[in-house]
Amino acid sequence: PDPAVAARRMELVERLEGNRMKRMAIRSEMTGDGRFNKYCTSESSLDSANATPATILQNPTFQVIDRLTDKIRTFEWKSITWIQSRGLLNLGGRSGEGRYKESNSVRYSSATAVGLMLEAHGIDTSAFGKGSAKSLERFAEELECGASQIMMDAAKHKALVRVVEVVLMRLSCGEGPDLRYLIVASDEQLDGRVRPSLNRLPGTKKRPHENLRNAVERIVHELPKIDGDDVVFSFDGIEEFEEDEESPSYPGVRTVYRKQVVPGVFCLDRTRGVAPGPSEMAHSSSRSTKFFSWLTVDECGRKQVKLTTQQAAEA
Repeated sequence: PDPAVAARRMELVERLEGNRMKRMAIRSEMTGDGRFNKYCTSESSLDSANATPATILQNPTFQVIDRLTDKIRTFEWKSITWIQSRGLLNLGGRSGEGRYKESNSVRYSSATAVGLMLEAHGIDTSAFGKGSAKSLERFAEELECGASQIMMDAAKHKALVRVVEVVLMRLSCGEGPDLRYLIVASDEQLDGRVRPSLNRLPGTKKRPHENLRNAVERIVHELPKIDGDDVVFSFDGIEEFEEDEESPSYPGVRTVYRKQVVPGVFCLDRTRGVAPGPSEMAHSSSRSTKFFSWLTVDECGRKQVKLTTQQAAEA
């Protein structure tokens, strides 16, 4: 059963048993030094309302009941010499490499666990990290930091769904025939792989600790040649929509994108020599290099850039 359901059942059982269980508690025989060697009673149950008494924890060996798994677990106190002889404290590798080796090991283990989970649900991960697809390590990292979530589709058997909260910025500049929108034209990954013709609005995955304003300000901070003080957002004009599709970044993974589009205006300051044009701008980060372009409305239409929720729905 679900862990939360199991915990609730355990709590109800403990309430019903009450004093009856305490009277029926089975205690092991006393050892020569006057302490219990084993302790099997409702008062020494893992994950229960009653903690194991400290007098029991001081014994060289003791047992407690784990009611969630319906097992009796045995614990022992061991000397540091015994632990070191079995390498139980050697988590970081050789001296001088521990910090980084441990980090890589944890990252590898996380990616391996995610890969096994995906394959157990019928998703082939062999295409990850090839062509324009991102690697399995990147997938594990975004799950770990909360940039996306994995959920079960209740309507289908063993169907996983990746859910991503996305914030998009529809940044415009100019008026009339000079009106242009900033788009992400393409990007290049650190390993040299290029994703051409992205043609989409600048955006980011909203982090768990962020609100909408925090996320859109982070987008502006990453834009080349644009000062955040020169951008005015209209948070009253936010548009929201959902897209359900297979992720191009992670082939075979069905993804629901919950998108929020924040309109903004770049207030052109010609005295500072900041003027949008058709030429590309680039921004490099620790993950990739993005190439931006200012496009007219007609150019956005030809490149099928989704500027509004209506266009997204019609796509």
